[in-house]
Amino acid sequence: MSRSGCVAIALGACLLMSPGFARGQAPDTADSSAQASASHPRLQLGPHTFAPLQIVPTPFVRTYLRTAIGLGQALDLNVPLLEIDTTVVLGLKGDLLFAILDFRYEHAVKDWLSVWADFRILGRLGTGVQSLLSQGISAAIGFEVGTMFHLYESKRFLLSGTTHLSNRDATVINLLDFVEGIIDSGKVTPAHPLVRTTPIMTGGAGLRAAWSISPLAGISGHGLTGLTETTVAGEAARWFYDVGAVLDLDLGAVGFIPVGVSTGYEQTDLTAQTQRVAEESRTVLLAFSYRGRPDYSISLEMTWEWLPSALTDETIKAGSILLMTQYFF
Repeated sequence: MSRSGCVAIALGACLLMSPGFARGQAPDTADSSAQASASHPRLQLGPHTFAPLQIVPTPFVRTYLRTAIGLGQALDLNVPLLEIDTTVVLGLKGDLLFAILDFRYEHAVKDWLSVWADFRILGRLGTGVQSLLSQGISAAIGFEVGTMFHLYESKRFLLSGTTHLSNRDATVINLLDFVEGIIDSGKVTPAHPLVRTTPIMTGGAGLRAAWSISPLAGISGHGLTGLTETTVAGEAARWFYDVGAVLDLDLGAVGFIPVGVSTGYEQTDLTAQTQRVAEESRTVLLAFSYRGRPDYSISLEMTWEWLPSALTDETIKAGSILLMTQYFF
């Protein structure tokens, strides 16, 4: 399926946003959502205040501006000896560097409906001979638009639906394929370019939920599915999924300093369609957040990620740190 399939999913799911459906809230909270948003610009549900996180988004309709910058590294990537035709290429161990820069603005159109726009830059670089040959250099610049709408709300539970549509240009500098093409044909061919830029469109719909257990603890999670194009030229769009959950602890609510600790897990096969990953990636999260102000949040997210390589039997293990600030209006 081409880009029209992605657009159809995103637009079709927008039908869910009719007022009669989106107002599926408990009677005791349906009339107070707007007041709650005004008095608690932070992500408060019942007795618990949640932290905004990037890896597992929350279901709260709010107006905010978010910035995030992160760096990551996979150490000692050990790729077996590479054989091009009959020639063995021997390289040393290398590392992979990752970088992300993200800007997002979300606007609460109604107390139950918000829209967002997101701009993101991703980069990856192999720093040694082996990692440079096997993983190459890649970058992606993309823009995303989406909507979120409340489906059900009670004093301690919130469920929201989302739709999104994104488009990004993925640029890959592939030294290994380029050299293989020269050896096989004796010249540079269009089938094996050194630099390949591929537009990737993704569209989907999902659910987000939050459960306020106590002033100290809360749980949030999300599930997302849809269609995405791949970096392989001429290949049809594929289905993808993305699921995750977070346990959030607000230490300030029980008499400590106004900080929070969050731990979570995410699993997705979206990276398998758009990067050199054989299967779904798995990510573990540990985050610390400052919650002393109702209009401002800052968090430090540390993740450990497992990425099965598409070229070897090795699983790439990467760690990253992301600093995120969020201003509520």
